[in-house]
Amino acid sequence: MKITKDAILIVFAIVILFFTALIDWNLYSWFILIGIILLIIGWYFKKK
Repeated sequence: MKITKDAILIVFAIVILFFTALIDWNLYSWFILIGIILLIIGWYFKKK
């Protein structure tokens, strides 16, 4: 079974949802979350 980018993206989304439920939010937490999301988006749309 080949793992697709979509499956990896779904796993990342689930992990981020679980972690966001546990974080006490402040400004730096938001910056880190946005940075992680931008990295994942960049990886997902990267050309091979």
